[in-house]
Amino acid sequence: MFRVLIIVNEARFDAVDDAEELCNKLVTYGVDTNIIPNTETVVTDIESYNLVVSLGGDGTLLCAARLVGSMGIPIVGISYGHLGFLTCATPDELLDTVTQAINGKLHVSRRSTLSICAEFIDMDGHSHNIRRIVRNDLALGHGVYGDMISFEVSV
Repeated sequence: MFRVLIIVNEARFDAVDDAEELCNKLVTYGVDTNIIPNTETVVTDIESYNLVVSLGGDGTLLCAARLVGSMGIPIVGISYGHLGFLTCATPDELLDTVTQAINGKLHVSRRSTLSICAEFIDMDGHSHNIRRIVRNDLALGHGVYGDMISFEVSV
């Protein structure tokens, strides 16, 4: 059975309504669906999905990308945000776009990822590392104290 995970930005009420409508429509096509908010940090059975649909903005799509990781599950982004650089369609195109994706009729665009290892040293001199796979960037900030930061980048 084809499975679709719908990740929705709950702050966008139109996206929430459309997610429920899409879910109901896909069920009539025999597609198994599940809706989760874009604040979900873990989906234990993510590998069992054939497609992820992101309803929100670029941030929601990046959340979906973090959940999928490097599993190769296609993500379709529907723009309910302001910019939509990463998304591929508008809400008016939702059902048609998702139907095309399910039928294998959409172009698949493979995106590069970055493997980031960041070492942080706190005010007490203790260090800790964070490792992440990211889609397009890592933001460094000066923190709550507003101190100057120094960093080293290697490729």
